[in-house]
Amino acid sequence: ANSSGTLPVPLQFAQKLIQLQPQEAQSHTTLATAHRLNGNLAKALASYESAIAKDKDFTEAIAGKAEVLESLGRTEEAIEFLDNSPTSDSVLVALAKVRIARKQNKPQVALEAIDAALTPTLSPYHQSNLRMHRGRVLEELERFDEAWAEWEKGNQLHAGNFPLKEHIKLVDNVIKSVGSGTPVPDTCISGTGVPDPIFIVGMFRSGTTLLEQIIGAHPDIDTAGEVNQILRFVNEKPYPKCINDPDSQWQQQYLDRLASDSKFCTDKMPMNYLHIGLINLLFPNAKIIHTTRNPLDTCVSCFANSFSANHSYTADLGDLLGVYEQYKRVMEHWNTILPGLIYEVPYEAIVSDFKKTIEGTLQYIGVDFDERCLEFYNSKQVALTPSADQVRKPIYDSSVGRHKRFGSHLGILTHLQ
Repeated sequence: ANSSGTLPVPLQFAQKLIQLQPQEAQSHTTLATAHRLNGNLAKALASYESAIAKDKDFTEAIAGKAEVLESLGRTEEAIEFLDNSPTSDSVLVALAKVRIARKQNKPQVALEAIDAALTPTLSPYHQSNLRMHRGRVLEELERFDEAWAEWEKGNQLHAGNFPLKEHIKLVDNVIKSVGSGTPVPDTCISGTGVPDPIFIVGMFRSGTTLLEQIIGAHPDIDTAGEVNQILRFVNEKPYPKCINDPDSQWQQQYLDRLASDSKFCTDKMPMNYLHIGLINLLFPNAKIIHTTRNPLDTCVSCFANSFSANHSYTADLGDLLGVYEQYKRVMEHWNTILPGLIYEVPYEAIVSDFKKTIEGTLQYIGVDFDERCLEFYNSKQVALTPSADQVRKPIYDSSVGRHKRFGSHLGILTHLQ
């Protein structure tokens, strides 16, 4: 099942854009992305081709078309198309080649594509992106020290100055604002025929995307991706005002954003773990699932991936440790003041006892078990996070204990052992 909540009605927005700017390649590419979001790969392919017809050098459409061809099982056609494209030396095209080669289990081909694209004249952003990918390919080749060195270079290129002290103050404020006696507002509308939200929370790289894809294969559960609506509410009325004086329209605004007709709909914004108190205030019937993973595996996986500027702590081991410790602190607070509310799903349990873990999760949600959840990787859902490629294949255990490959590089993270 798939809802359109990941972006504000992306298909309608993209179709409107086509009406306004029918001659722009970007408009057709935006529509193609919307079709991919909704799992309609044939329409996505047609829209990418329309974009290329408008501008044969439009690299975003060229890369997108190749990735859709690969997803449709037309891998050789995708590779030939990229090799013959007029912008075959662009970073976006190189990354498309890398993704396809990795899916084919051809890491050496992926490495060659990266090295061909990695030139000193590239912007720091593109250099960083390529180096992060290069590190992951080197890891697949079991060249672990070289992989870590690439991630260090890539992270240095895009590292920001993460305000850790401000983040700690935010957690202080959240904990002070939400105690065990926080009242439920009279305006609650959950449980009146609208979808009951399922909030999947946890640190980045803890299994949130994987779990969403699994339970989203259930016919009664829609997936809305990472919905930023709760964060908007907090920005609108910072703590403690969002708790003491929540807006009476917030529940309906949130449900409108989910845009789902199903019984349940997931929101897998990981950082919602900070706002479980507010979520419980607005939606006391909501299901809250907390994905956990070995702390060192989680942090290594964060360090090995690129995130937005808001999450620049992933580029620095000290900041990463600090944010992880605050995450543990606030989750302990929720479990203390809201005992029994949060259902915990360890990543390691999904891997080691898949069926039993998913049966328990579906039972907690309140739906019958469905075999389609065991073949989630065949679903039409499209994940748009750094985990997207991993969740398109069956469960594997190679990421359990990942940190052990990099023992001598973990530095300050060893405090988490």
